[in-house]
Amino acid sequence: MKHLIIISVYNKPILTRRCIESIIRTTDLKKNLLFIVDDHSDEKTRNVLDQFSIKYPQVVLRRNAQNIGKPKSVNVALRRYTKMDYYTIIDNDITILNKNWVTILMNAHKDWNDQAILGAYTYMNGYTFTRNGRHYLDPWPYWNLAGCFFSFSKKVFKKLGYFSEVSRRSEDADYCRRAFLAGFRWFYITDIKAHISGYKDLKERNRLAGFQRMEQKKRLAYSNYVMLTHDVYYPPRGRVKKGG
Repeated sequence: MKHLIIISVYNKPILTRRCIESIIRTTDLKKNLLFIVDDHSDEKTRNVLDQFSIKYPQVVLRRNAQNIGKPKSVNVALRRYTKMDYYTIIDNDITILNKNWVTILMNAHKDWNDQAILGAYTYMNGYTFTRNGRHYLDPWPYWNLAGCFFSFSKKVFKKLGYFSEVSRRSEDADYCRRAFLAGFRWFYITDIKAHISGYKDLKERNRLAGFQRMEQKKRLAYSNYVMLTHDVYYPPRGRVKKGG
């Protein structure tokens, strides 16, 4: 199994350290390649990354000469490793908790014949279901897979290509939109436990709670069109097509 784990780092030295420590603690680095792209971070963050690269020589560290944004940074790693079997992109404020998370992830990819984009569940609403003993959440009808990581197979990568470099944000939403148009799907794996470390303060939790309630109201508008299978009808965004 050739599995590339990509972390795009821009500042956040404390969260970056926590993120990388969690991956090293839960991942077999002999079987999974960890590639860190430092997107021209500050000195404190660079020092943290230097400590890891010295202590763990199997971790690959690449530094950008200037800040180019996450999509371009991720593409730097993808262009360097074009022949991997699987790619997983993790933000530097994520903490992975399962020691067997890679095994769960690889089995999940097999559940969908390597033709789905997978992420770890965070706060999205959706339809929960079980497939081959593993638990999933279908976040339909939303385009994005905003969560703790973003994982896809070489089948998906070969069809969709690199991340769009037009925008510095919402690269996951764009990739999921392109995946839908290409006939792929996306799901959360709720068996993998992880959290976004930057979402701990009360203000942020309240913001996310409000976001969740708003999304639930939107979802109810589509409730008559949600089917209890992964073969879901997708209406155009903003309006429901009668007779689906």
